[in-house]
Amino acid sequence: MFFRPISQSIKEHPELTEIADKLTNRRWRLTSLYWIKNKQGNKVRFSFNWAQEILFKDLPAIPLWYSSVQGGYSEAVGNVAIDWHSVPLYFQITKSE
Repeated sequence: MFFRPISQSIKEHPELTEIADKLTNRRWRLTSLYWIKNKQGNKVRFSFNWAQEILFKDLPAIPLWYSSVQGGYSEAVGNVAIDWHSVPLYFQITKSE
């Protein structure tokens, strides 16, 4: 096999363990690999501000997109709605007369 799993390479080369540990650490990647421009226009290494720090700790992930959902219903029912999880709100559905 031309490509080997990374875990096999790490076992064969223990010096890669430290690098692999760093690369799997989200905080390390953000504060070590990303550069931004500060207010003066200088290129600086990224660091969290107070709001970003709170969000980083307390917000596990933000969905980057929502799946599209398709739904259908007959004229025999009304008040049909779908929530943000793409699940019909069954408790709101009413029978039409």
